Amino acid sequence: MNWPKSADRALHSANLLVGIGGVVSASTVLGGAGAMIAAALSLKDLVTTMPKEMRQLCDLVACDLRDRLASIPGLDGERQELLHQMIEASAPSPDVVAKAGQNAETLLAVMEKQLKARRDQPDFATFDALSRFRHVVRPVLERLLDDPAFTAQLAPFRERAFWEMKATNEDTNAVVHDIQATLARLVAGQNTNAIPLEDLRALAAKFSEHDLTERAGLIEFLRLKAEEYQTFKAQIDSLDERVAAIANLKGAAQDAAERLDFAEVESLLSRVDAVETEIAAETKVARARNALLRGKVEQAFDMLTLAAEGFRSVSVAETCIRRIDYADMLYEHGVRYGGAGLLLSSQMFRSVLTETDRHSVSQTWARTQINLGNALAQQGIRTAGTAGAGLLAEAVTAYRAALEVYTRAEHPVDWAGTQNNLGNALQNQGTRTAGMEGAGLLAEAVTAYLAALEVYTRAEHPVQWAMTQNNLAVALQAQGTRTAGTAGAGLLAEAVTAYRAALVVRTRAEHPVDWAGTRKNLATAELARADHDATPDSRPRIQAALFHVEAALEVYDPQSMSYDHGKATDLRNEIVARLAALPPP
Repeated sequence: MNWPKSADRALHSANLLVGIGGVVSASTVLGGAGAMIAAALSLKDLVTTMPKEMRQLCDLVACDLRDRLASIPGLDGERQELLHQMIEASAPSPDVVAKAGQNAETLLAVMEKQLKARRDQPDFATFDALSRFRHVVRPVLERLLDDPAFTAQLAPFRERAFWEMKATNEDTNAVVHDIQATLARLVAGQNTNAIPLEDLRALAAKFSEHDLTERAGLIEFLRLKAEEYQTFKAQIDSLDERVAAIANLKGAAQDAAERLDFAEVESLLSRVDAVETEIAAETKVARARNALLRGKVEQAFDMLTLAAEGFRSVSVAETCIRRIDYADMLYEHGVRYGGAGLLLSSQMFRSVLTETDRHSVSQTWARTQINLGNALAQQGIRTAGTAGAGLLAEAVTAYRAALEVYTRAEHPVDWAGTQNNLGNALQNQGTRTAGMEGAGLLAEAVTAYLAALEVYTRAEHPVQWAMTQNNLAVALQAQGTRTAGTAGAGLLAEAVTAYRAALVVRTRAEHPVDWAGTRKNLATAELARADHDATPDSRPRIQAALFHVEAALEVYDPQSMSYDHGKATDLRNEIVARLAALPPP
């Protein structure tokens, strides 16, 4: 075996020992500042940035080491190398060195403990090896720690390291402040033109997004992430309040115990138990939110599952309620970003249905069926081919199951809401299904919307009435587009009437975004009428479509609503091109 030159090994060992002494000195003299240095610097960092006076000391220590090694009878090259390896292997982390204090014996004990813990190097822990190690290392440590000149020479270095660390921390805090300010601007919908594109990309990378490159997409992504981040921060802040509550409850329990009021002790400790269970769950939920911020949906699912299971000791019902709440988090993430969120939310909703009974907890069961239907419907919309159609069919089944509990007689509002959701799923099924089967599904969707409107009246539920009118119009438009002759033209006219009805409530002043969406839908309906075989002159319909989409663009801001603005702009450009292609009137 080839060994390094003895002189080089001695100097390397000396460097490490001087570095250990330097950390101890820094922690002793500078107190908290020294602890900061110990936590931040490795021994290698300390040695490589050491002033030249310390390097001279390293040379002296290396000479001392060589003399001590030479004084040990029978110490051949292999055993000398073993000692150098032991010095390197025993060097503790700087924070451990700092805790050992300015005592050579204590520090030596820490180093020996590390050697004995090295199961992969049994030669380090033999009696002879440890005896030689102490014989060589202890005098060096004592010399360093008892030498006032060593402390004095190292002082400028310690101070420089402290101030460099302080400046780094201040720079980091400034960066964090800038990030927080950018996120706040995104949530508030303020002008984001001044934010450099590279800053937006760097911020998106914090949330594990590396594919977006255009400003509009980055702004929309970061706006959603900023909202999530605010919720995440609020949840972490609430943990402090619960921890304080536990301390107060435990203090009260101690007082009750001193009074021998054991009933009060039990009452207080049961509350402590409940709060601690809640803290454990909320900590896991916070970890799940942190995972979702970084796009790690499967990790979030695992955390949320564990959080819900923590309440099984309370009751199965509480576990199910938590699962419903946590599944909603996954659902919202899936709706916003796609990915596995929708699949995992439906999986969690199904787990609730396996532990709930339609007859004993009927409303929880029905609500879960609706949530499952929503998750399946969203998956179906995003999935092409027969797989997507199958998911939509499953959603329809879930909604129909909920309607077995949510009857119009006993739960009219929930019944109407479920009818609307059922209509949406049927409408999506119908638009992607050809022939008579698709026509039948669209007819069922219209029937479901009309049923919902029996409860969702304009007088009592104006917002829901307008929403359902808009949805009804979409289904009627799909029916009319695929129906020839006057029947199809009549269906398209009914669609326009339903859209206009929705605008009675969805005014620009009170509901600007919904108003713009309905105006854009009206534009597509007018284009469908222009293309229908029963329309003799398409120009008036295309002009009407242009009128509606330009109205929508008055609301769709390119900064805060970049996606909608882009879609509406594309539609307007298509309409303008079609008008330009028409022969002169």
